[in-house]
Amino acid sequence: MAAIELVPGVRGVTGALDGVEAIGERVAELAELAAESGTFGVGGVLVGHDGRVYAEAVNAVLRPGRPCDPTAHVERQLVDWYFLQRNPPPIGELTIATSLDPCAMCAGAMLQAGFRAAAIAADPLSGIHDEAGLARRLPPALWDQAEATLTLLPVSAATRARCEAAFAASLDRVRATVGAVTVAPGPLPPGLHRPGTTPLPALVRDGRCCLIDDHGRPLLVANSAAHLSPARSAVLELVRGHGWAGATLPPRRCAVVRQHPPASPALALMELGALGSFLELPREDNPYPLLSCLEGDGTALAALAQTLPPLYRDRIGVTAGLL
Repeated sequence: MAAIELVPGVRGVTGALDGVEAIGERVAELAELAAESGTFGVGGVLVGHDGRVYAEAVNAVLRPGRPCDPTAHVERQLVDWYFLQRNPPPIGELTIATSLDPCAMCAGAMLQAGFRAAAIAADPLSGIHDEAGLARRLPPALWDQAEATLTLLPVSAATRARCEAAFAASLDRVRATVGAVTVAPGPLPPGLHRPGTTPLPALVRDGRCCLIDDHGRPLLVANSAAHLSPARSAVLELVRGHGWAGATLPPRRCAVVRQHPPASPALALMELGALGSFLELPREDNPYPLLSCLEGDGTALAALAQTLPPLYRDRIGVTAGLL
């Protein structure tokens, strides 16, 4: 397949895969390539109902073996890639097929954008499917949509084992690398700026969000880029740009502030999941919810955070509510 990379980890391709097993074998191969490169062992393809493959992806959280983008998971990157294309096929004609059950961030991104998805290997810690194979480890308001659109791919036991092994081989090493990263201050990417002396309420107007330390001091402000892709809210842009910006505190000592709670359960799922990917390791004691809002229904937002898969809720300690 001829290929050109436009989004980290994603290549536009021309080719076709004949049937479910062929799709499974290809995403398993991509997952193995990702693990060999030093990042999470996950791969995926964007495929049409006729088997035509439009793009293929590998996880790009680390590239090559160094922190690149905590949000650069296969599914979220394929969503971004799609919205960069001129005259792409309708979303309803496409499926994102991946080697691993989607995490909260990726599930939220696909539900927000309207994609169908099919996954192979289970992920008991961060995947959205429960032990019975139901897409229920997410807000109940999303259950019906998730059951209809985020499914499991029926492949051979051998292909499933390849996908499971690729992810398992990479998991602990990559998670520890991401969770421990601390970087020196550097130039800011587009859409991010330092807060100066502007009061916090003014910093988070018009869809922006702000990173604060454990004393409530603003560190970094991000604008939304949702006009480019549904998977690029201000919170996602902040997580993506943090490493480039060189914030002086590790994510586990910070919180992210919005003016209002996310406008939909899918957006909330995506943002809370992205913050989990931002930390990867358990959060340090902090007086502020990880996702804090200045206005709105903090109780409902806090309850929504409790619907996340165990990695976010129990291990990392993802919380949400009013500041």
